[in-house]
Amino acid sequence: MNPFENRFAGKVAVVTGAASGIGYAIAKRLVQEGASVLAADLNTERLDAIQGELGERFFGVKANVTVENDIEEMVSAAVKQFGKLDLAFNVAGASRAGERHYGTIGERLGLHRGSVHERCLPEHEA
Repeated sequence: MNPFENRFAGKVAVVTGAASGIGYAIAKRLVQEGASVLAADLNTERLDAIQGELGERFFGVKANVTVENDIEEMVSAAVKQFGKLDLAFNVAGASRAGERHYGTIGERLGLHRGSVHERCLPEHEA
């Protein structure tokens, strides 16, 4: 028996970059541990396949984390699909070749003003 089987029961998470790699592993584990997951990625074919694998507590949407409107729609989709949002995992790769950031944490992470991820940072850090 898995001692963590229901650790996230009743929780709703957004996971970006969920079609592969670490994002997929996080989304899968959250579902296994009882969470409902709104999975965001640009690869909708892979998201559809994962939904078939993980079931009704996994819902995939196309989202580009570098587009503020996509972030807002992603959060709205989580609330519409599952009724709330408890957790957010920003795993999607959104780096820009040759670009360096020496500003705030939010700027270094490429976060958009007002995004769900930026709102998780202390006000003085964003």
